[in-house]
Amino acid sequence: MKKLSSILCMACALSSAGVLAEQWQLEERVEPRYPIEAVKNSLEGCVSVQFFINSDGVPTYLEVLKSSHQDTFNKAAIKAIEQWRYSPTESNSERIPERQNTSLSFALSPNPSAVYDCEAALTAESSDIASFRANRLAAPIVATDLNTKNQSIERIFTVLSDEEKAHFVKSYSSLEAKRAASEQQDSYPSVIDGLTYHQVIQLAGLSSSQIKAQSAQQKAQGVEQSVEKLPLMSMPELINTWSIKDMVMGMDPELFKEISFRQLKAEVLLNSDGTAELLGTCREVSEQMYAALASQVADWEISSKVPSPKPTRFIYMVPAPAEPGAYFDCDDAWNDKYQQSM
Repeated sequence: MKKLSSILCMACALSSAGVLAEQWQLEERVEPRYPIEAVKNSLEGCVSVQFFINSDGVPTYLEVLKSSHQDTFNKAAIKAIEQWRYSPTESNSERIPERQNTSLSFALSPNPSAVYDCEAALTAESSDIASFRANRLAAPIVATDLNTKNQSIERIFTVLSDEEKAHFVKSYSSLEAKRAASEQQDSYPSVIDGLTYHQVIQLAGLSSSQIKAQSAQQKAQGVEQSVEKLPLMSMPELINTWSIKDMVMGMDPELFKEISFRQLKAEVLLNSDGTAELLGTCREVSEQMYAALASQVADWEISSKVPSPKPTRFIYMVPAPAEPGAYFDCDDAWNDKYQQSM
């Protein structure tokens, strides 16, 4: 009987196929370790994975597209590809990230007993790494039941660092716990159904400094742009680029009292599909105020005047019935950050 170690060595030789990178060349390839349980059960198969090669030549945003045996080979494939390293081609002197996919075949012998097809096309999403992340985080979460909730969270997790994942789990768990304590009803649809990643983070009460800390590891891995680094568009530029059909800001009259004297500015993310979401306010406001603002911004109707618009941000002066002597009251740090953009 062969030792398990010798079987593992023979099984390490894998074949791969998929969409090859045009602007990067593979310099270091690590082969996956064949899962021990698969060896014991004589299982062979394949996995198709999509990912970005970031500006440092490191695979990021790895995601399984198709697998022959559910989760049997997924972790081994992901762990191996994470260790691959690329160098830019001569035509890619600016080290522009690139999206690609690859299919790995796991076989215990040179002539597998069965042929598995794991070829899968890239998902219909942006090939720009910053837009890809921004769109994932701006997509409404579907959480009508446990299955749809888990699928939505997995899509978000693909573009998050470990720190961001921990904060996100803490945030939506906090929101679900609050509702469970105050309402007698079924757990689903979840309280996060229809919300975006940013809305979940903000509604759970985490500060902007915490959100910045969450993205630190992401930047260290070479992902140069995050939502915070998207261009900040002036209002004239916004009007020339986007057709604004409806930017109504309505709320309970009692809430307006909070901003009728100390008026408020807000940072808004405008996605390439015309959807908008609240990123933050120029000073701390009540939970009820923030929820009302986020809800109104999410309902805006905006369409592009130009083809293939990119996500952007802009500063929105929240309209409210102004009392005599009203003024915009923003934190000093916020004013310093956006002084040149207003």
